[in-house]
Amino acid sequence: MRQPKQILAIPFIIEENELRILILKKRHTGYWQFISGGCENDELEHNTVMREVQEEIGVKNISNLYQLETQNSIPVNVFSPDQKVSWADSILVIPETIFAFKMSCCKIELSSEHTEYKIVDYNTAIELLKWDSNKTALWELSQLLEHNLLETRSIKL
Repeated sequence: MRQPKQILAIPFIIEENELRILILKKRHTGYWQFISGGCENDELEHNTVMREVQEEIGVKNISNLYQLETQNSIPVNVFSPDQKVSWADSILVIPETIFAFKMSCCKIELSSEHTEYKIVDYNTAIELLKWDSNKTALWELSQLLEHNLLETRSIKL
């Protein structure tokens, strides 16, 4: 059963001291975005990230996971009826918890949920991303990296 909670996960690498970000093109909308998904059953958000990363890009092991401060709420009308079947009618928006993780490899196996992926620089990602929440989270990640503060957001796995 899907909980009324959502995660967003930003996959990144540092290449020649430059932030590079993996973005995905969603099949049913054609929008560029990060990895996203809902918490299942009694799953904690960081466990949802691990599952969604494996499902959406085929990466099985994440050694560094960081929880960002950026927060978002998503209106329930963007979810299909089968996704929100157990949610009370009084739930109108659900919280989205945002994470980032450093990829140790670039072997990507896309799920059928996406048509393509790109590994791009910050400016290209900002230009291509559809959702402001994705752009805000990416800005936060870039600032944490620039000021050597990313480790302050580390999640123990």
